[in-house]
Amino acid sequence: MVLYLPFSFEGEPKNIFINPLTNIWYYATIQIVPNRKLELTLKYSTASQVRKRLGLSRFQFDVRLQRGIFPKPTFTDVTGVRYFDESWVSIAQSILEASTGQDKVMR
Repeated sequence: MVLYLPFSFEGEPKNIFINPLTNIWYYATIQIVPNRKLELTLKYSTASQVRKRLGLSRFQFDVRLQRGIFPKPTFTDVTGVRYFDESWVSIAQSILEASTGQDKVMR
């Protein structure tokens, strides 16, 4: 059994829990990660699968979606998971091929 206590340092909420066997306090960050539904994964690709196919980092992919460079996802479920079909991927590939060399950052 683990006892969770609300705790704060300098007004910032933290999650602290105590292991009753060792009496050691731990800091925990609890995140809920949405699960993809099996029927959707057979029909669509997720954002991480698509960005790997396009050869983009997560940041590059998300920025292009936010700026409207790429079209909106084919489907977004209630948990926020974004799904993309094959026609979306082909459109995104053609956009990337057309913009090669134009959006590189100069250093």
